[in-house]
Amino acid sequence: MFIHSAEAHLSNALVHRPLPFDCSSAWESDTVSSPTELNLLAYPTVKLLYPELHCHGISRIPGRLNDRRTPLGELNWIFTAITDTIAWKSCPEVLSGTSSDTHTGSEVNTDLFQKLFRQDLLVASLFRNFLLAERIMRSYNCTPVSSPRLPPTYMHAMWQAWDLAVDICLSQLPTIIEEGTAFRHSPFFAEQLTAFQVWLTMGVENRNPPEQLPIVLQVLLSQVHRLRALDLLGKFLDLGPWAVSLALSVGIFPYVLKLLQSSARELRPLLVFIWAKILAVDSSCQADLVKDNGHKYFLSVLADNYMPAEHRTMAVFILAVIVNSYTTGQEACLQGNLIANCLEQLSDPHPLLRQWVAICLGRIWQNFDPARWCGVRDSAHEKLYTLLSDPIPEVRCAAVFALGTFVGNSAERTDHSTTIDHNVAMMLAQLINDGSPVVRKELVVALSHLVVQYESNFCTVALQFIEEEKNYTVPSPANTAEPGNLTPVRDSPAIPRLRSVNSYTNIRAATTARNLNKSLQNLNLNEEGGQASPLSTSSSTSSTLGSPDNDEYILSFETIDKMRRVSSYSSLNSLIDCRMERLHNTADTHSHEKTKDIKLTVKCHCTRAECMGQTLEGPIRAGQGQKGAKNRTC
Repeated sequence: MFIHSAEAHLSNALVHRPLPFDCSSAWESDTVSSPTELNLLAYPTVKLLYPELHCHGISRIPGRLNDRRTPLGELNWIFTAITDTIAWKSCPEVLSGTSSDTHTGSEVNTDLFQKLFRQDLLVASLFRNFLLAERIMRSYNCTPVSSPRLPPTYMHAMWQAWDLAVDICLSQLPTIIEEGTAFRHSPFFAEQLTAFQVWLTMGVENRNPPEQLPIVLQVLLSQVHRLRALDLLGKFLDLGPWAVSLALSVGIFPYVLKLLQSSARELRPLLVFIWAKILAVDSSCQADLVKDNGHKYFLSVLADNYMPAEHRTMAVFILAVIVNSYTTGQEACLQGNLIANCLEQLSDPHPLLRQWVAICLGRIWQNFDPARWCGVRDSAHEKLYTLLSDPIPEVRCAAVFALGTFVGNSAERTDHSTTIDHNVAMMLAQLINDGSPVVRKELVVALSHLVVQYESNFCTVALQFIEEEKNYTVPSPANTAEPGNLTPVRDSPAIPRLRSVNSYTNIRAATTARNLNKSLQNLNLNEEGGQASPLSTSSSTSSTLGSPDNDEYILSFETIDKMRRVSSYSSLNSLIDCRMERLHNTADTHSHEKTKDIKLTVKCHCTRAECMGQTLEGPIRAGQGQKGAKNRTC
């Protein structure tokens, strides 16, 4: 972008007559090297209040321009704050780079303001001089022009505040120079902070941005008003993301970044709150923070046990943003013992602090193997196990996230790392039945890291499942027992064979299958002589599936689920339901000692050829048991 300025517009004529402050030699000397001194020369009351100060006496004003505690330095400071405010409020809305604020209904060309008044100190000084030159030369019918074009600013209301500040300062000069009295500082900044406070407390919902915002940033450089300015700035940023974006457009970043070098403890809560608001909206500031070692400030806040838990939570949030997908930030925070500091906060009673500590740990070793091995040396994964049973679901979810990224690194695997990953996975498997859907969702993501890391192993297991399922044939209805017949189907190829339990078998599926078969076994309605349940093995007369001492063979949960879903197994389902119902009836009969007759369908065991093998239905007495009915004949 080309920048250009001129003394007058094409339709104006330059001034050839002497100005009222005719000091041609002063224009060429160093005494008017700043816009503040030039404005004092053009100020009409200078000659009246102190004639010897006119022209060459300008250098007799006490102080230096870069010393804000002196009269000349304070005037220059006020001038900078006022011109920044005028420029920020007057940047044209029609040029490119205009950003609209949907909350306040106002538009500010933040892009042009940043280029002219923030990116370069020399350009910013030139355009501040341009604003002052326009005010002076407008009284002589001259209109200074610039490219890019700026709107007229010579009638802005903030110039009246400048005139008042100059009057207060010049009124003290005679006594300061002649008698050596102490300089009384201008109330300009205190009054502007009060105006900003009124805007925060008394403003309506649809309001324009506060014009005091650039002045508040300048006040941050003053130790006298810094604490109040930070408090008001924090309240403004708390209004929402639009307020944070507005403050960043003014140029808040370099001011609050410089304050991180301060060691004042009273500023820590305010600075942590402000930085938490900034990084929550714009996380790209992480690079500048690490570049200026700003992360060390928040590491010290996190390690300070005297700080309230709320502020330590904000500090660990800021650190979590700094290390998020930023290798330089991860390295810097790892050198600052972030992992050790976070592990010390895991047992804090504040749940939000525990949650963000776990998130910060998960982010620092995400795709960063040095941090992961540092966590291994500190037993970080074992200390995170305690959060898996935390009563707060968000804390459990954060712990699952941290453990998921802990096993999700893509570095070269070793036997030690494989063992750690296996132990972490076994701990995570305990949360399969967690009541919070957020925890279960994060658990799926965490376990997916294991699938990525051990893809070949999971493919081998999946292929084994597929090969086993191919050997299972669907039985025809002819091979299925009728619902009312207790005759089992012996060694039918249609019955699925029992699956061997391997290391990958789900413990919950095994327990479910064991309980189901144990319930069926308790019916004990089979005949003596080797007839087995349809779910038992063909080589044994009694089922080993429900035996607590034999875990070698069990029926997988997936197979049972498929058997119930396939329509061709409907008769088998009916058989199971029938036997379960009869078990319930038998238990109820024993508990109430009733003598009600029970109908039982059995086979005839007589030797007559005409009725051999036929089924009989007849009542038996309760308590008589199967022994009294199993040998029943016609």
